[in-house]
Amino acid sequence: MIDTRLDGRAATSARVAAWFATHDRLISRMEARQLGLTQAQIDRRVRCGAWERIYRGVYRLAGGPINPLARVRAAVLVGGPGTVVSHHAAAWLWGLRDELVDEVTITVGRNRIVRAAGLRAIRSRHPVRPVTRRGLPCTDVVRTIVDCASEANVTEVDDLVDRALAKRVIRVEQLIKAATDPTDLRHHRGRPVLVERLRQRGVTGSPNPSVLESRTARLFRRQQIPVPKAEVCWGPNQRYRLDFAYPQLRLVIEVDGWSAHFLPEQQRRDHERGNALSRAGWTVLHYDWWAVTFEAERVAREIADTYRQLAAAA
Repeated sequence: MIDTRLDGRAATSARVAAWFATHDRLISRMEARQLGLTQAQIDRRVRCGAWERIYRGVYRLAGGPINPLARVRAAVLVGGPGTVVSHHAAAWLWGLRDELVDEVTITVGRNRIVRAAGLRAIRSRHPVRPVTRRGLPCTDVVRTIVDCASEANVTEVDDLVDRALAKRVIRVEQLIKAATDPTDLRHHRGRPVLVERLRQRGVTGSPNPSVLESRTARLFRRQQIPVPKAEVCWGPNQRYRLDFAYPQLRLVIEVDGWSAHFLPEQQRRDHERGNALSRAGWTVLHYDWWAVTFEAERVAREIADTYRQLAAAA
């Protein structure tokens, strides 16, 4: 007679082994019970050293070092249902950080209290709309950047934004919306930091070309030099657009909006145009939106000085 209990235990063991193979060798008590183990069987595995207790109710198959992804998964398990990876740990999941921070941060429900070594649990009053990243629930990329901005320095915030755009996990339009139409993030303390960084780098608050042109015209009249031509087409088949130019002096003024010149293909086009202008004997002055908007007098003086030097040499 076949002992069905042995068959049942073998099936349970197979399910547990398959679980460990696909979940970074980690399992929670609830998951183990759902797979068919009793509490006594769980305790026996811990006592004999087959399983290691990581946190209360969270276990790891013994053997080998715990990898970074397993550390994050363990934090989610100890947080319980509704837990999401957030802040710099979420930035690591998104590929915006090279290394996982020592203290993994999770965001849990308002009524949940979690205290455990090696992790930080935040009870946020801002709604979280989780996404799945590397198999784990995680804050979306906008919320991740805003969370990090609340506790990072400006260099770190800039690096997060740059990496997010370079990896194409976020679009400039999403950043602008987060800054100008914050909805659920209106009172998040990281949002003003992000808004200021975007403003400093010309993503938001930059004038459109017609506004910039009128401002430039007033400044140049004050410097007593002619106003340059705007939106000049130049090159073979008129393929290159020059922001402002004095064609007779071969002087071009390029205003580089950060959001419009960030991506590699855009930068390649900028370099191609700049090299073509240099080979043709043009003088090229580069300014970003911040300089044109907030340091306009200095920019106008530099352009005026260059204009006069080129005119004198003509």
